[in-house]
Amino acid sequence: MSAKPNWAFCAGPIFEPLAVDLVPLLTMRERVPLVISADKAAKLTATPEIEEVLALVPRVISLIWWQVAPEASTALTRRAQTSVELPTGPARRLAIKGEGIGFFVNSAVADDIAAGRLVEILPADVEPLHRDTAMVVRSLAALERPMLVDFIREIAVECARVGTILDSRLEDLLTAA
Repeated sequence: MSAKPNWAFCAGPIFEPLAVDLVPLLTMRERVPLVISADKAAKLTATPEIEEVLALVPRVISLIWWQVAPEASTALTRRAQTSVELPTGPARRLAIKGEGIGFFVNSAVADDIAAGRLVEILPADVEPLHRDTAMVVRSLAALERPMLVDFIREIAVECARVGTILDSRLEDLLTAA
């Protein structure tokens, strides 16, 4: 078994110089909503500006999964009284408890938003975010493994459910092989 992976996910932005030795199979875009606990959201005006939000919840939660953090995320962190960098699970729990606000990929918080534990807020002075993710292989030879191809197809279905498919080359690459 090779010590090098045959496939990977790359969270965007995807830099072309980094992708020289990679073959993209699927590129997907997912919304990254700014969320706050439901009880804190109930205290905000109908169209809050970020200063109102930060006065209520002064801690910004940063999730470090960007290759380069978007300016809107970085600017929000700079404006906050305090910020914390956490993995998604603990960060989500902190937001649900009303102890912070943060940008989360939609797939990580969709159930919490649907259940009313978190609320997406859209301050007029904060630009919406999205994250692009690519599934890549190091070599087309990886596609000779039927189990891997089936897995990639399942991932593609899930990506379409939680985001927008920007580019899908898997079937074309399989046909060309």
